[in-house]
Amino acid sequence: MKSIVLFFVASTAIGCVGQTPKSQTPSQSSDVQARVAGPSAVVGLAAACSTGVAQVSSGWSHTCALCQDGEVACWGTNFLGNLGVPLPTERAVPMKIAGLTDVKQIAAGAYHTCARLASGGVTCWGANNEGQLGDDTSATRLHPVTVKDLANVEQLDVSLGPGHTCAVIRGGGVRCWGVNYNSQLGDGTMNNAPAPIDVPQLDETTQVSAGAYHSCALRVTGKVSCWGGKHGRKPTARTAAEVPGLDDIVQIAAGGEHTCALRKNGMVACWGMNGVGQLGDATWSDRELPAVVPGLTGVTAIDASSQHTCAVLSDRTVRCWGANEHGQLGDGTAITRNVPTAVAGLTNVAAISVGHRTSCAQKTSGEVVCWGELDRPLDEPPH
Repeated sequence: MKSIVLFFVASTAIGCVGQTPKSQTPSQSSDVQARVAGPSAVVGLAAACSTGVAQVSSGWSHTCALCQDGEVACWGTNFLGNLGVPLPTERAVPMKIAGLTDVKQIAAGAYHTCARLASGGVTCWGANNEGQLGDDTSATRLHPVTVKDLANVEQLDVSLGPGHTCAVIRGGGVRCWGVNYNSQLGDGTMNNAPAPIDVPQLDETTQVSAGAYHSCALRVTGKVSCWGGKHGRKPTARTAAEVPGLDDIVQIAAGGEHTCALRKNGMVACWGMNGVGQLGDATWSDRELPAVVPGLTGVTAIDASSQHTCAVLSDRTVRCWGANEHGQLGDGTAITRNVPTAVAGLTNVAAISVGHRTSCAQKTSGEVVCWGELDRPLDEPPH
């Protein structure tokens, strides 16, 4: 999901603990205990970003930080060069990407990562087998390469799925590139695009969010349009289609196969797959239409990953729900939750980003803390 969320925070809501299917409850082994310790500071990040951290983005099993000076430092697993540094596969301590400067936004995905530059262009690195780097090739890149024919970008997001990226350009249009097996590029086809293509009939967009197999756009009107979706599951739209019942949205977050939207009144509505409670509605039932997350109010920002969702409240605390086998909900357990649950001991949050097995928050002090599976790949991203 995965897009980073930056926001200002200044009412309080109480999250409850939901029931968990027995099949979703792992044994409390020493391995599990190591993953559920709760938020902890990222060791070495202060040294890597000596000027301070401007933004954090968590991908499938890696995280990148945008430093205040416009440079980028990444850590975690490095499946196919998604850290922007030479192999081997892991970096436990953040390491800067050589030669990458003047960055305004970063977006970490499954196998690849992208950065929006001050110039309005975009550069990406990592896996490129489906054209997800946008350089009109299929060559894996261990160092950043320029996305072809893309300018005046105002916001971008990278999928945590097989690999696609979308960007909002000046004027409100949307361009996407990469894998398109599920029509997640929105051009009406299922053909991959190794360079950016326009999403037809989509303008006045303020934010785009790329899910694993679908994408969504927030319009100036407060309405939401989505396209794509996994094979065999309905509805699947090959071009942008308006989501019914949403006209007061201020932020969207597309996850693996679910999406959540933040309303102006501080409440959240979610829809899609719900097998591990990622909709937060106290059920395990999928929903084709948006449904309000009960008991959750005063929300200032949201973010969604492959199978879990988090919300920041106006009291600067965080609630999360969904899959928790890696401790990514931060409640001190590895128990799946279908209702919002407080991240233990986390306060004074200024920004948040959730990845597949790791979630991270930037505090008002500038410190970055993360929780979940921080340093070992237990599974691989979807193909």
